[in-house]
Amino acid sequence: MRRRLAFREFGTILGIKSHAEVENEFRAVVDDILRQWEESGVLSGQESSPLSSHLEPITLVMYAAALHPGGNAYTIVTIIIVLY
Repeated sequence: MRRRLAFREFGTILGIKSHAEVENEFRAVVDDILRQWEESGVLSGQESSPLSSHLEPITLVMYAAALHPGGNAYTIVTIIIVLY
């Protein structure tokens, strides 16, 4: 996980979920990526490094968007508040 960027991978998930014709094909990959980041401690603020704290806002926004692509602002803000 050291060389990976959560917000970039969440952007990939967002792209996959935005294309219904490929979403099912990559469902296992999407679930695996989400599980790895959820278990890593990055989303709960347990990982403390200058880079992770600097990227925390965009990481949380991209995580919320990856969970609910096309979601309204209220849904995304609610997810971020719960995580933070």
